Amino acid sequence: MKLAFWIFFIYFFSASVYSQGLKEMTIVKTDNTKIKTVGVFVYEKSLIKSIRYQKTKETLKKPSLENISKVIVDKEVYLVKEFLGERYLFLEVISGSLSLYKCKKRYFLWSHKSGVKEVEKKYEDFNGLIFKKGIVSVFINHCKSATNELKKNSSSLSLRNLKKVVNIYNSCNISSEIQIADQIIEELKKPIEKIKFGASLGLMNFKTDYNNLLPNKSDNLSLVSFGAKVYFFSNILDDKLNFNFAVDYFLKEQNKNENATHVLYNEVKLIKAMFGANYVFNGLSSKFKPYLGLSGGLFFNNSKVTVVSKSSLIYPQKFKTTNTPTYTINVGSFINFFNKKVDFSIEYQPSLDVTLLSTVGGSEPSNYYYTSLNFKLTYLF
Repeated sequence: MKLAFWIFFIYFFSASVYSQGLKEMTIVKTDNTKIKTVGVFVYEKSLIKSIRYQKTKETLKKPSLENISKVIVDKEVYLVKEFLGERYLFLEVISGSLSLYKCKKRYFLWSHKSGVKEVEKKYEDFNGLIFKKGIVSVFINHCKSATNELKKNSSSLSLRNLKKVVNIYNSCNISSEIQIADQIIEELKKPIEKIKFGASLGLMNFKTDYNNLLPNKSDNLSLVSFGAKVYFFSNILDDKLNFNFAVDYFLKEQNKNENATHVLYNEVKLIKAMFGANYVFNGLSSKFKPYLGLSGGLFFNNSKVTVVSKSSLIYPQKFKTTNTPTYTINVGSFINFFNKKVDFSIEYQPSLDVTLLSTVGGSEPSNYYYTSLNFKLTYLF
């Protein structure tokens, strides 16, 4: 008895779910005859592959799309089109010489020349779908106004913008020649790469850790620098990526640290050579262009360290430093005023381990650590 009940319940539930999906349809066949029926769409890979009909006298012989040109459900029109060698039903969103179709969250373009092609999704956020522009540009490349509109929205091609591009194309006076967006033409006129030279003034907060030589001792130095910088403003990523090479000379500084038994003298002499790349954010006004970058290079280190015992019987330990590879994380902004450009940057250099070589026989090599935060202003000529 219980088994019969559950069989009846499952059958009733399945029938109820199926009936909720049934829709009144008008089937338009390829010979323009119409059949009114009730059915449900059958999906395959998120595309409508066929129709399953309710059993009535008007039921078509096979649940497929053969001999069908369109299906009308309420006021929505679904057209049968061939896609990847198969026939599918697509909801018509925009009709014209260039048509826009939809199936669930997938969108497609159609024209007599190119057939049906999917507009690939780039990503989806809380604002909706954002599409890649590649296939769209192929469909509209004979309409100047449409290519201009696509270029304007290429970084964020939303569904709204995609519809606007399609509508512009359908009202366009189509050219026999391929049209290139005006913005692209202007970019092509630019030199491949523009070189700028700059003179720099900097102030570095130089934090040293002498723990291996003098336990629990560290120091902060303020180092002034003068330098030169070469910028390579390329056309890569819509002019957002640029490269640079910089050399900075730091004025000599000395400091002294001591504990109960020893005194440490440190003479800092540095030259830094760095090659870097910056990504410029153009979302703000042209007078203020912030960027984020990364640089790598070498510290040419001619610093000297001397450790003197407070006992006069022990000779001083003298060390020279070695050249050290380094890298920095950079944030800053190009600032335009009075037709001149200034680069203000902040460079953070993580902790470096610097080897100290003894200049006195018998002393073992040692090391110390330093980090830096460099504030630099560069005037571009």
